[in-house]
Amino acid sequence: MKSLILISLMAALVITGLACGGPTATPIATPTPTLLAATAFPTASGITPTQTSATDPDSVPLQPVIHLHYRGQIYDGVPGNGCWPVEPGVSLCADEGPFPWQDLDLSAMPVTAGDKIIVEIEADDRPQKLQAAFFAEASERASDAAVQVVEFDPGLKALLAVDLPAGVYNMRITGQWEAGDQAYKFRLKVE
Repeated sequence: MKSLILISLMAALVITGLACGGPTATPIATPTPTLLAATAFPTASGITPTQTSATDPDSVPLQPVIHLHYRGQIYDGVPGNGCWPVEPGVSLCADEGPFPWQDLDLSAMPVTAGDKIIVEIEADDRPQKLQAAFFAEASERASDAAVQVVEFDPGLKALLAVDLPAGVYNMRITGQWEAGDQAYKFRLKVE
């Protein structure tokens, strides 16, 4: 339907231009899409916005990346669901859906019960909200019910207390920003 309207408008402009004695028509600007849906969210080797100035309306904020620090080690997770701008007015969105945790390439990060993990976020701005959801190792899918959900200080570096009994857990950390949201998945072995 939109294509038919666009073609009709272009034909009207061409006819109007010819009727007014001119052989040229004024081009019609194609509307910019506001949302681009995708089935897979970009990874570190995927789409990376290049403009980062938050004060420039034509800029795109850097897509956040979440890391964990514990006892001198840095742990990288796997990107999960999210929606983030890839150019002004266009966002790439992905819902992680019900896929098996076992399919993730994650090794368990050893953590002592009661300790705190440093959550570090590489982003232009601090998130407005930051949440960790812990899932039992036996949970087959990321859509299963969480064992524990914790909201914590939404900074670019934040402390997350691990108050869980001994066992292996899958964890999803989700940040929400004005520009969008991004989740990362990790696996913990609480001792």
